[in-house]
Amino acid sequence: MMTDTHTNDATEWPSFAQELGRKSLETVETWVKRYNARKITARELFILVSAIYDSVSGLVPRDDLDVIGAVHEELRQASKKAKAK
Repeated sequence: MMTDTHTNDATEWPSFAQELGRKSLETVETWVKRYNARKITARELFILVSAIYDSVSGLVPRDDLDVIGAVHEELRQASKKAKAK
């Protein structure tokens, strides 16, 4: 039986949830790199991460969602600080 946190013992293939989590984290990492290279704005990155988080919430392993959520929160806090200046 496959679960969202373990591979299927018979095939050792990742579950759908694991694969979606991996791809989601890779996508967030790609966009963070583009932001750091100044190819997109902080607002664009925030919107992208928000969309990814909302899209995969409840579908990916909790650890993966927690990482995406932490990035989202960091961006939200940075935005609040920038507005307060």
